[in-house]
Amino acid sequence: MIADLFIHDSIYDVIAFSAEKRFAPQIFMGKPVIEYEVLDKEFPNTEYSFFVAIGESNLNQLRYRFYSEMIRKGYQAASFISSKSSISSYAKIGNHCFIAENVVAHAGCTIGDNVIILPNCYIGHHSVIESHTFFSAGVNISGFSHINEFTFLGTGSSISNCINIGKGSVIGIGAVCSSDIGTNEIVTIPHNNIRKNARDIFCKWHDNVAHQARTILQRLK
Repeated sequence: MIADLFIHDSIYDVIAFSAEKRFAPQIFMGKPVIEYEVLDKEFPNTEYSFFVAIGESNLNQLRYRFYSEMIRKGYQAASFISSKSSISSYAKIGNHCFIAENVVAHAGCTIGDNVIILPNCYIGHHSVIESHTFFSAGVNISGFSHINEFTFLGTGSSISNCINIGKGSVIGIGAVCSSDIGTNEIVTIPHNNIRKNARDIFCKWHDNVAHQARTILQRLK
């Protein structure tokens, strides 16, 4: 989805994709794939920008790794903000962000760097979304809330007014948070269960889902 929108609905001309040598096919979506290990030799930082089209893997740590490395190499980060979104002119948006269609961000809200927000999300006034977070589709954040970095919010989850969500936490699909959530906690339904070790639980779930997705893709070939 991210790659498709950058190609078809952004101000950027996508020249190529990149992946580490062990994962790199020759072609992806009709574009050449450059081995990440030699990317800076093929595409100098004075002429090209980048975007890391990786989602929530390893609770946003994988995207953060490549984003940080490219910044250190001197590249400028690209961003995508859909023309079909509604972003207040009084909202502050960081760099290397992906904001999909039908996202609403009210006045006074702040969105950090390296944030992905999928369609139909709502971010209330004066809320703070820190860097390296991931919003699945249909997330609702009420006003004056604070979402700390490396957090994942599942589809249809909701955060009440003035709530603090701790660093590295996971808010599961459809979960409702009406009280603060601590660091590295995971909230799931039913009954808004709160447990520790969010990253371990999340990564196990994500690996299982990724395996299922690969199996389905193999059947479609």
